[in-house]
Amino acid sequence: MPDMENIASALLLTLGFVAVSILIVGLAMWGVFRFFKNTENKSSKKDP
Repeated sequence: MPDMENIASALLLTLGFVAVSILIVGLAMWGVFRFFKNTENKSSKKDP
């Protein structure tokens, strides 16, 4: 049976990678949403 310390460090590493990837995807989605929201507002202002 492997060391519990190694298992814990591997789990922490995996959790860290998952958290970072979720953060990156969330930021990307927020940026895309903001970009489309801004373009939508600009186009609606141009066409009264």
